[in-house]
Amino acid sequence: MTCVHVCVFVYESKRVTRTLLTNKILHMTDTKYNGWTNRATWLINLWYEPNTTSDLDWIKEELEERASDLSNSENVCDKIMSDMLDLQAIDWDELKEHVETEETCEA
Repeated sequence: MTCVHVCVFVYESKRVTRTLLTNKILHMTDTKYNGWTNRATWLINLWYEPNTTSDLDWIKEELEERASDLSNSENVCDKIMSDMLDLQAIDWDELKEHVETEETCEA
């Protein structure tokens, strides 16, 4: 968890607010993103909202197929987008655990 301290200084009747980040500066050493392993994993949950492990299987296959299409494209923009994708960063096990926990809670 990142600690944020806000210090307010009064200098010649002007308020100058300064934020100090301690322990972790701008989450550079933080391995979590909004409670998830990383941003890539969080984005899958955010955009797809998977409810079952079957949903996750479909999402993974769909993303892999689209990434392959981009990398095999003749379009330079598609190739750039393909290079920017990092599907390996997605923590599918964490997503599966989350879905299974949600299924258990709803039962």
